[in-house]
Amino acid sequence: MRADGPAVPGVHAAALTTVDALLRSLDEVRTRGYATEVEEPAFGRAGLAVPVRDRSGRIVASISVSGSLSAMDLGTRQETPAGKVIEYADQVSTGLGCLAHAGAPLH
Repeated sequence: MRADGPAVPGVHAAALTTVDALLRSLDEVRTRGYATEVEEPAFGRAGLAVPVRDRSGRIVASISVSGSLSAMDLGTRQETPAGKVIEYADQVSTGLGCLAHAGAPLH
């Protein structure tokens, strides 16, 4: 996908195929504090990723989880797996000296 080029073909109907769509999606991720994907790299799979921060609050890593669509069920219960991954990322971030919440808006 090039900023000055045409839209690229998507793997499925929800695929991000334009720069504008990508930028809107990144704004949502920043606001929510974690990223999700549904069938982007593979059909029938979903995942989410949460940042790990160092003592300055800078993102230095992430923790992600993925699984089958039925196990992840991000459409109806996204908050459950996200909450667990955020909890684990918070523990790692705290170990690195960060006092911010992992699911806080990304800036």
